[in-house]
Amino acid sequence: MHTNKRFVWTGIIVLAVCILVFITGVASSPFSWTAERHYAGTLSFAFLGASLLFAGLGKTLDEKVGLCFLGWFVLSAWLRGDLWLEENFQALCGYACVFGVALPAARLLGKKAQLPTALAAVVLPTALAAIAVLASLTVDAVYVPYIRTAAGVTGENGLRMQVGSHPNSAAAMFLVAMLLTLWLTARLRCRWVRLITVPAVMGLYMAIALTVSRTIMLQTAFAFAVIAAVLLHDHLPLKGWKKIALAGVGAVVVLAAAYKGFDLASQLASWLKIQAARAETVVEARPLLSDLFTMTGRTNIFGWIFDMIANEPRILLYGATSEQLSAALTWAFHTHNAYLQCLVMCGIPGVLMAVWFSLRALWAAWRVLPGKYALADKMMAIIPLAMLPNAISEICLFADGMTLYNTVFFFCLGYAVMTAQKNGSNQKELSNA
Repeated sequence: MHTNKRFVWTGIIVLAVCILVFITGVASSPFSWTAERHYAGTLSFAFLGASLLFAGLGKTLDEKVGLCFLGWFVLSAWLRGDLWLEENFQALCGYACVFGVALPAARLLGKKAQLPTALAAVVLPTALAAIAVLASLTVDAVYVPYIRTAAGVTGENGLRMQVGSHPNSAAAMFLVAMLLTLWLTARLRCRWVRLITVPAVMGLYMAIALTVSRTIMLQTAFAFAVIAAVLLHDHLPLKGWKKIALAGVGAVVVLAAAYKGFDLASQLASWLKIQAARAETVVEARPLLSDLFTMTGRTNIFGWIFDMIANEPRILLYGATSEQLSAALTWAFHTHNAYLQCLVMCGIPGVLMAVWFSLRALWAAWRVLPGKYALADKMMAIIPLAMLPNAISEICLFADGMTLYNTVFFFCLGYAVMTAQKNGSNQKELSNA
């Protein structure tokens, strides 16, 4: 590999430590979350500097786009006059990690960084999911000392399971762990691994059902459908349109089954809770497709943002101040759309960055999934593809820099793009990394 060997294992350690910090931060209280952002940000900036100086960060087009966005984020915050706000420093730390560590990991560190990073990102969310599910079925919630937070149905957000933060954030963390666990199943193809990963996926599936996060439920069903289509396409003894048609039918069946499975999981959990604790219910009833056209009121938020931009067109150039955004959103905390959030953060250049990496994820999946690649390589392309729909109704992707969701998306995207681009000598180079 064309990189300085001194930074290979240093980078792996930094990646693993940062992602563990992110997992803890996502699941912990806001007071410790700030300190953990700063800690992870310090590690990220250190590796970013080392990469710039010694490893030639910015050699690929994606890295250049990321660095340009990082620079524009600082400049736009300076133009608005709120560069020194705590929230902007936190976001800057996050973007330094995403574009300085996660995105170039494939080129700088090779495939040897995949396994330790995936393990670091899977262990804690899976353990928290198990604790939260067991608590939800017995005593509503339990206090977890290490992360200083409650896990289970706390009552803060209705009858929905959470782990410290909002149920939607917890569900996003569980989805990341599930996708990486499926990658581990494809990567470590042995029986004892599946004895661990299969129950882990089932537990994470139940955890997502109990959060009642409709966005993550639909993403999970979509991920299962894509995986089913890929497996059927690769193994059916057919050719041409017959193989494609049957794979498509199989994907639709899996999508419907996964969709219905969340409803059955919630009913099962409610029944178990009644048997164990004589409680009336364990989760609230939230049909997956209710309020579909208004996206559960999110379209109202989108309208507020467009009204704010109409009154202050300069937002299109460098974003909105925190005061402008707070006044426009009224009761909401953010725009509930990653592309709109990038727009109000740093104007049209921010949206272009989000659109660029969205298209890269789609392009990588288009190139890799039908090709003759190993299943683990295809899973690396499926992960960002399955995570992408979250941008429509949440801000975990692109806009919220230092989260497990954002970091894993760019980590996997780097490998997916490299796999899609490889041919000839660089294909041999990557396979030997």
